[in-house]
Amino acid sequence: EGAKVYMIYENIDRIYFFYRLIYVYLKPIKNKAIAQYYKRKIGKLPQDIDCIFIIRGSTLIKQVFELIKNKYSGVPLYQYQWDSVESNPNAINIAQVCERNFTFDFADSDTYQWRYRPLFFCEDKGMKNREIDISFIGTLHTKRLQVVKRLMEFCEENQYTNFLYLYCNKLIYLKKKYIEHDDKYQGLSDGNVKFKSLSLEETNIIYGK
Repeated sequence: EGAKVYMIYENIDRIYFFYRLIYVYLKPIKNKAIAQYYKRKIGKLPQDIDCIFIIRGSTLIKQVFELIKNKYSGVPLYQYQWDSVESNPNAINIAQVCERNFTFDFADSDTYQWRYRPLFFCEDKGMKNREIDISFIGTLHTKRLQVVKRLMEFCEENQYTNFLYLYCNKLIYLKKKYIEHDDKYQGLSDGNVKFKSLSLEETNIIYGK
């Protein structure tokens, strides 16, 4: 649309192994590490920015907003959530400093008086040969494991073909399942959980089927 965009990636544990270790094993220094990361990134940005647009922002803690306020006083902030508040409760904190708030979750838009904006999609015709009856591609969190287990049983009972792809960060999965014995991570074999996310191309092929 003609805008010059600068992006700060928030899922730093996915691109830096150092932060992945902190997130899993060194939680007492997690906030300090996050603040230092954003301080470096914000410090490299130019001064003449018209607006700040936050997508999800699960790692945006109070110290980060102080950094933004100090450098960009008067610059409007907007947020768009493609996760529900249940999955990303930090959205409520972000909303308090934003001029406008948008969400894909219809219930959240009603509860918090945020503007409802449906999820985006990538238009790709893909394949048209019907080979799969039911598919699920997503990240393992909250109650998804229980839902996928029920879906697997349903497909088996009704002889539906299916493609179920449940992704999780390997370190987090091993910690939750074998160290913390979290119930949400029990009941599926390790082979049912994938540690590599699907590419957009691979996802389109599945949707096309």
